[in-house]
Amino acid sequence: MTKPVGLTKNNTWQYGIRRTVPMPFHQVWDFLFSKKGLSLWARHPNTQFSTYIDRSHIRTKWQLPGWSQPVILQLRVLAGNQKTTIAIHVEKMLHQQQREEARKYWETTLLYIQNALKTQVE
Repeated sequence: MTKPVGLTKNNTWQYGIRRTVPMPFHQVWDFLFSKKGLSLWARHPNTQFSTYIDRSHIRTKWQLPGWSQPVILQLRVLAGNQKTTIAIHVEKMLHQQQREEARKYWETTLLYIQNALKTQVE
């Protein structure tokens, strides 16, 4: 039998998404951790990050409204050649429905972030 996408060997669920923007790394990182940037993505995470590596990544607890317990969120920013990738990874979800809710949330949130970054350049 085929294991469903996102189900881990520990029987928890995970989800990851990446989006690349044609902007320098430092500009993307600075925006994500600015007041405006945080207002776009840090509405539900605990901003007392369990891990904060400047110019690299954060890890924290994250919970959508209606969820019974928090899960783990990792946000990583990766430098490329004239572009930057924003990578989101959510783990320790209890079931497939949470994974789907996380997928919808982060797809929409990353669109907001991409649009906000685009307006900074114009």
